Amino acid sequence: MVTVYNGTFKKQDNTQRSMRFVKVSDLPYNIQETVSRKQTTENGRELVWDIDKKSFRYYNWNTTVGNVSQTQGNVSFS
Repeated sequence: MVTVYNGTFKKQDNTQRSMRFVKVSDLPYNIQETVSRKQTTENGRELVWDIDKKSFRYYNWNTTVGNVSQTQGNVSFS
């Protein structure tokens, strides 16, 4: 079980994107080891695992729309 976040943010083109994600710090250790990019940038973006895209993406905390919810769940990382 990991913490699953569900949030919506505005992208650079001003469209909204909803994402279900897991923070890198909550990933299994063997997957954390594969992360070579910075986890956070100066613009408030955080590297996360996008559950639906099954890949790493950035979540923009500075442009969050509404609240980000969190639950516990099972996630496949392959």
